[in-house]
Amino acid sequence: MAKLKRRDLLRALGAAGAAAPAAYAAPLTLHGGEGRFLHGVASGDPGAHDVVLWTRVTPAGDAGGGDIAVDLEVADDPGFREGRRLVPGLRAVAARDYTLKHVLNNLEPGRDYYYRFHCRGASSTTGRTRTLAVGPIDKLRLAVASCALWTSGYFHAYEAIASGQDLDAVIHLGDYIYEYGAAAGDYGMHIGAEIGRIPEPAHRLATLADYRTRHAQYKRDEQLQRAHACAPWITVWDDHEVANNSWHSGDDTTADAGGEGAAAWDAKKVAALRAYYEWMPIREPLPNDRRSAACRAFRFGDLAELLMVESRLTGRDRPLEYGKHLSWQGDKPDVATFNRQLLDPGREMLGRWQDDWLARSLSQSVAAGVRWQVLGNQVLMARIAAPSVKAAMPEATWNSLLAGLSKGQRDRVVRNEILSAYDIPSNLDAWDGYPAARTRVYKAIRQANARVVALAGDTHMAWANELWDDSGRHRVAVEFATTSVTSPSYGDYLPDAPIGRAMAERNPEVIYNDPKSKGYLLVELRREDVSASYVTLSSVVSRQYTARVDKAFRAVREDAANPGQVGGLRPLPA
Repeated sequence: MAKLKRRDLLRALGAAGAAAPAAYAAPLTLHGGEGRFLHGVASGDPGAHDVVLWTRVTPAGDAGGGDIAVDLEVADDPGFREGRRLVPGLRAVAARDYTLKHVLNNLEPGRDYYYRFHCRGASSTTGRTRTLAVGPIDKLRLAVASCALWTSGYFHAYEAIASGQDLDAVIHLGDYIYEYGAAAGDYGMHIGAEIGRIPEPAHRLATLADYRTRHAQYKRDEQLQRAHACAPWITVWDDHEVANNSWHSGDDTTADAGGEGAAAWDAKKVAALRAYYEWMPIREPLPNDRRSAACRAFRFGDLAELLMVESRLTGRDRPLEYGKHLSWQGDKPDVATFNRQLLDPGREMLGRWQDDWLARSLSQSVAAGVRWQVLGNQVLMARIAAPSVKAAMPEATWNSLLAGLSKGQRDRVVRNEILSAYDIPSNLDAWDGYPAARTRVYKAIRQANARVVALAGDTHMAWANELWDDSGRHRVAVEFATTSVTSPSYGDYLPDAPIGRAMAERNPEVIYNDPKSKGYLLVELRREDVSASYVTLSSVVSRQYTARVDKAFRAVREDAANPGQVGGLRPLPA
């Protein structure tokens, strides 16, 4: 299957309408009716002197289908009394689904700003944003979220994020939306049908109209609106913004052959990314500029530099699959043959151009005296082999758990039990499925003497990991991975199994694993240490909930005698 080149993707996005709104040519055709702000406001991709502001205007009735004139109001305080300024004559562009994205310039670094939009007497809610600091700072607070399946529960994690955290930014690591439909067997619908969380449209997403409709449904959610309004967001897509287990030339439904299947995938990917750029507070990609899209850097004074990478749609080769690539000799897997495929040095995760960008960015950040380098990455980096959960519990309890599972769940559990006896990764969709590519990243980290904190999502589990090089002698980084906002996990259908304990005992890199809780991650960086607090929710299927810190871990920045080193993880009082 032909690989869709990056420049071709950006060109397609531009042709499809993902260019900046200013690129739309005059004369204007303005919508003649009223407009309403039903989808809240958002800010994102902050710089030291600018930030992206976003909203969407819902036109009332059909009054010509033209663009809608909108005014932006900005101030230094939420009452709009201090430092007030007005930016008139912006446009919610009909060709961009009436979304509006404006880069507000001439701002001061490290400052809070408040903003709202006005349209013919209607006003949006108020949002707070913050620019990046310049120079020395002592603390940075980041909320990290991932994996919000509409049908699996309420977005309490987003509401908790918005509740008085004084955040510098919210980092969303992907699966902001999911592409599944509302059929009885679709992912999460067994919960969605019970609590009335039915996705729109009711079928699996495929067209631009489909993806726009799903984004619109998500942003009508009041809990998500509060989180968008509380701080600037820095986002990257994972697979479900397009389709499950996607890679540069397909997803888990794509056949090996090219032709119509490849063309359909390319069209779906372009439609999904066009809707993503319309509906998310992310800077627009520049024509033929690979670094202007999801791969980008944010420097928070001299304290931390956040490096966001895109590990899904542009560089990633097709994942290996146990059923296709792991053969069996009797009742034993052919591990040697499987590992030859797994360890192929040509298998890519980021792509070589992004490897090079990351290596340069790490080196430049260290040379500039930035104390921490934070890697914003969709999937887990730690080496994770499947543990034997069966061995960690009484046999009668194990048999009872198996009896209560569906066939698909039981097959997965049994497969993991078989794999637990061998040195085989448990998740081929993560960095474990691309070990040579991971080695290149670790080499870049060590060559730069970078002190790296890796962030991840995707697994619907919470993790605190120490990342070691291939020799096992050098700690390369620490990794904090957030659980899901709502999406179900392996621990949901094995609620009484000691999965987290078994996972840590099986894997030297795993310090902590919570396979069941839903919530988000709060990361605080200071000049000498970094801490991560795992905020968990009492429920996502009840309207009533509580949020609490379940676990917290700390790592220190080691001194100049150990360049590029991060100390081991230590638990903190919750």
